[in-house]
Amino acid sequence: MMSEILGVEKVLERLTLKRAIIEKSNLWEPIYDHIATEAEKNRAQSCYELIANNEPMAATDVGISNMTPVFITPIGCQVQYEMTGYLVSYPEIRQNYILRDCVFVERAHFFWQMIWEKEPLFIVMLTTPVNKAQLYFPANEKERLIFGPFTITCTKRDATRGYITRTLTIRYKGSEVLHTVTHIQCMSWGFLPPDAEPFGQFLDHLNNLNALWNASIGSYFPTWEMHAPVIQCNSGMGRTGCLVIINVMSRLLGDRVRHKYNIEKMMLKLKTGLPRAIETVDEYKFIVNQVIWETEKLKPEFVLGRDHMQMVTNMARTYDDSENSLEKLISSKKWIPTGAILDYKCFRKAVNMGPQYKNVGKSKTSTYTRLMS
Repeated sequence: MMSEILGVEKVLERLTLKRAIIEKSNLWEPIYDHIATEAEKNRAQSCYELIANNEPMAATDVGISNMTPVFITPIGCQVQYEMTGYLVSYPEIRQNYILRDCVFVERAHFFWQMIWEKEPLFIVMLTTPVNKAQLYFPANEKERLIFGPFTITCTKRDATRGYITRTLTIRYKGSEVLHTVTHIQCMSWGFLPPDAEPFGQFLDHLNNLNALWNASIGSYFPTWEMHAPVIQCNSGMGRTGCLVIINVMSRLLGDRVRHKYNIEKMMLKLKTGLPRAIETVDEYKFIVNQVIWETEKLKPEFVLGRDHMQMVTNMARTYDDSENSLEKLISSKKWIPTGAILDYKCFRKAVNMGPQYKNVGKSKTSTYTRLMS
């Protein structure tokens, strides 16, 4: 199985080599389909084990141990509970996230009750509202909307080309207590995943605000819902899964954690619990490209090594869309060149991609400039 590694150069080598082989072998779609099939098998097996052990399905019906439904007891309703999202936990970085799909106006009071009770400091939205039926928050400064017993007021709005940051206050009817949450809306993600550079700027903004960190990271617990950042998308759950994996991979790199850095296995685990997470091949490609982009930004300088282009071409011939071949490409470490130093020029030539950065200095503190096409 794939070994754990440490260090930006080794991670970048592993990810870029695998991407080059997948691209050369035209295996993006077969690998994605393989992951989706395996996730469904894992989910079915988990449900079977719950039934065999007479365990309640409602408590763990998402199928994996690091994901649980988020419930509230609706105020002023006869129903006993309402599911308002999924809590997913990553112990490697001591981080919890609440994932949520579309919020419609007629049920927005359930969403805001969750925000009121769980007290997150940030809501990250990955789409623009399609219509007024999906506008669950006041869009403009000094605007106010009422959803059931909750009054939501926009007290501040800052807009850039790629995202909008709003400060929202939530007041419960009859209470003088206010809860303030920062709502960050990505504007660069349209019908197709965005390019790496504009989305990277959005990620930098999230990192500068610590938007995807637990407010109570010192008291981390895998099922702790309080203060976990909320990631929401009106187009389904696919984009939320993309952001989670990108953020986890970036945090692992930034914290210098020894890890396998296997995007496909992380997708498999997430889709086992949440089948709608990462819904298309394009989203899979987007994750790989964005993680490599973020990893490149951490690398201090280019290190030129031996020519890998022929090696990539030869390796690509050994892979096809059979199940054994796909599993080997996803999990095996045998295709990784032991001790090889990544040659960026050759790899990018192998996948018909131009280099994204160039070194403008010789020291370790040298900076990089973006190459213009």
